[in-house]
Amino acid sequence: MIRLNQIEKIYHAGGVDTPALQGVSIEIVEGEFVAIMGTSGSGKTTLLNIIGGMDVPTGGEYRFDDVEVSALSRMQLHRFRKNHISFVFQDFSLIRQYTVAENAELPLIAKGIHGRTRRKTVEKALRAVGIYDLRDKLAVHLSGGQQQRCAIARAIASGNKLILADEPTGALDSRTSEEILSVFQELNRNGKTILLVTHDEHVARYADRILRLEDGRIVND
Repeated sequence: MIRLNQIEKIYHAGGVDTPALQGVSIEIVEGEFVAIMGTSGSGKTTLLNIIGGMDVPTGGEYRFDDVEVSALSRMQLHRFRKNHISFVFQDFSLIRQYTVAENAELPLIAKGIHGRTRRKTVEKALRAVGIYDLRDKLAVHLSGGQQQRCAIARAIASGNKLILADEPTGALDSRTSEEILSVFQELNRNGKTILLVTHDEHVARYADRILRLEDGRIVND
């Protein structure tokens, strides 16, 4: 599914080159649940952004199935993200004045899916994460755990097979974090491929495989 070969990422600022990733080579097969671990500045978020098509490598090759993502144009990357990748962020990234259902519906609108199909898909996604009863509630009135469930429902509704989660429990208390991680495990059991960035060993143990980054290099897999 995902193949990275000698991926490099160098940031240029103020005449100084800062390497974020150095020769990263990994393969992730469909259906895996992988945690990417590392301290702040290790390159884990940069790696996630490259896999998600939000950033481009300075060197190396990235292939997703039969697509050479590292060679795509900006417009092609936009289509790639829309059709293949769903994101779940630490800050939830919901539209606060939209309802739960409206937030979950957004990727379906972007794909041009018709109303009746959208409603059925959103209902199924909200039921999967246990918040169908909150479908008409504004996101601004949700608790942190409810907001993250809504963000996960949005990712499910998109129909994309890869979910990228960047510190998805970082803003949650320990009990709510356990609940959210159990949702990810259930999604994985139902066939979703999940890549989760975390600095927390306890969170990482929910995954089936842990990649550890240090100074932009894979030091343990």
